[in-house]
Amino acid sequence: MISLGHYCLVEMGFDMKIIFMRHDRLQKPYHNYDNLSFDELSELAKGKIEPGVDKLWFKEHINNFLSTNLINKLPSNIKLLYSPSRRARETAILLSKKLNIKNKDLMKINELHEIIFDPHQLISERVYKQRGMQAIREAVFTSWIKGDLIESLESCFARIESLEKKFREIKSDIIFNITHGFFLRLLYLYFVERIKEVDKVSLESIKNAPNFNYASGFSFGL
Repeated sequence: MISLGHYCLVEMGFDMKIIFMRHDRLQKPYHNYDNLSFDELSELAKGKIEPGVDKLWFKEHINNFLSTNLINKLPSNIKLLYSPSRRARETAILLSKKLNIKNKDLMKINELHEIIFDPHQLISERVYKQRGMQAIREAVFTSWIKGDLIESLESCFARIESLEKKFREIKSDIIFNITHGFFLRLLYLYFVERIKEVDKVSLESIKNAPNFNYASGFSFGL
């Protein structure tokens, strides 16, 4: 594996290239989670708030991701899959225009949705005000291991296994996926670190997985 800043490229010699990318930066004021109130963050995490994306920011930053993942010259057979969220859908539309991907090759995939959790069930508002998103991340990771998050590790891994099966059924030269930050950590563990059994996932492995920023991610061969 070659690490390139926020990006990770796995050397290939495979039939398909799979790319995972976190969605574009959210519109203000949702672009910086630490500036949100505890209630706003909770509504966002539960999907009750669906902000759009910052299109100008995307145009300024997407070339870094594309060049890092070596897809300047695209084959004709490319599919673009995206999470059902508004931010993922809008990112997919922006990316499809950038790469001239036809509408018929865009697919909404439920398995790519962000993990489901409620910050109010993980930490107190006081702790959030003191430590911000870092406290949320640590609480999510710990709850995953304990098995008391709203969406369990078992459920998340079942989604990933279903996703892998879809990849093999699609059989495209490149499959580009737009998803979310927390879920990207598990995707990274599964596809890059090859941790494919829930009981092999440790708190340390989750903490050590990259914290992918907006419009960043990794790619590998399948």
